[in-house]
Amino acid sequence: MLNRHFGRALLVLGVIPVLFSCGSSQTVQTATVPHHTPAIGPYVIAADDEVDVVVWKQPEVSGKVVVSEDGTITVPLAGRVQAAGFTSEQLQKELTDRLSGFIADPNVTVRVADARSQTIYVSGEVQKPGSFRLRPGEVLSQALAEAGGFTPFADLSKVHISRHTRDQTQQITVNFEKVQSGRDPSGDIVMIAGDVIHVP
Repeated sequence: MLNRHFGRALLVLGVIPVLFSCGSSQTVQTATVPHHTPAIGPYVIAADDEVDVVVWKQPEVSGKVVVSEDGTITVPLAGRVQAAGFTSEQLQKELTDRLSGFIADPNVTVRVADARSQTIYVSGEVQKPGSFRLRPGEVLSQALAEAGGFTPFADLSKVHISRHTRDQTQQITVNFEKVQSGRDPSGDIVMIAGDVIHVP
C-alpha cells in the first residue's frame, strides 16, 4: 500500500514540471548558431562616418570630413583619399605620405569623430521600413518608434531580431506585446550595430 501511494506521488511530481514547462511563455527567446569570426581589431572606417583630420600647425588642412558613399574623403593638398576599409592609423599614414610632398614632416592625427555607419535595419509590418542610425543605448522600442510604429497587420507577439556577434549568430524572438503593455520591460533589449529587426 505504501509503495503504491509513493509511486503515485512520484508520478504527480513528474507531471508538475512538464505542466510548468508547457505553460511558460518567455518574453525573449534566443537561438544561437556558433560560427568562427576573426578576432576583433581596430575600428574600420566606413561610408557616412565622420573623421577628424588634424595636421599639427596646419589648420588649413585640418578639420572634420564625412566619408562619401564611394568611401573617399577630400583633404586640402592631399586631394581625394580612400578612407573606407582603413583603420584610423592606416588613413593617418596615407595622409602623411600624401602631405609630405607639400608639408615638411607633417604630423597627422586621424580619429573617428562620429561612427555614422553604425546602423540597424527594420523591416516588415512597420510604417517606415529601412535603415536607421544607431544611437548609444538605443533599445528595441526606440528602434521601432523610429520606423514609425506598426501597421494594423503587425504581429507583435513575434518580433524577430537577427544579430551577428563576434563568434555567433543569434535569432532573437521578442513578445513585444508584453513590452508594450509594461508586463515585462526586460524584453526591451538594447540594440547593437547591424541588428536586423523584422515585424511579421
